[in-house]
Amino acid sequence: MLKNNLYIRRMKYLIFSIFVFLLYGCEKYVTEIPTITLSGKYVVSMLEVTNVDQNMTKDSLYTLGSTYKNKSLPKPFDSIKVNNFYLHFDYSYVSMNLLGVTPDGRDVWDPKYKNMFYNNFGGSPYNFGYIRIELPTTSVYFKIENDDLELLQLTGLENWPLGKVGSKEQVTFLLRRVGP
Repeated sequence: MLKNNLYIRRMKYLIFSIFVFLLYGCEKYVTEIPTITLSGKYVVSMLEVTNVDQNMTKDSLYTLGSTYKNKSLPKPFDSIKVNNFYLHFDYSYVSMNLLGVTPDGRDVWDPKYKNMFYNNFGGSPYNFGYIRIELPTTSVYFKIENDDLELLQLTGLENWPLGKVGSKEQVTFLLRRVGP
């Protein structure tokens, strides 16, 4: 009888140990994200406008050749033609509004939007963080959603196109790397 009780206690302990291991021993594995590489020339290849609250406006998706216009946003973000709006990130500067290319292949940027300061902040091993771009009249903020070798996804430019009592919209850019 004593051997039987000892056997039952050991089995209870073993089952309890397995239960505790299964309950607490399994951790969710989260991989670290790579360091962001905000360098190079990008073109807006897709733009999505999402209604954030009040559902007064519908979500919109702008693809090849379409133009997004919103006069409540700061220039040059007030009019963006998909696949024709370029940004060039270089160290801590960004240039926008590509005017053309010289015969020897150098880009000509609008002097008003050339070499504007930007900084990246709020990143961690599990989060790309945010980017702030200093425009001539204001600063704009974006959340870096994704930074692959050839694609960059930025979300931001929250605005109220119908005024503060209307709906709030958020713009998401899918940028494709097109040059160094």
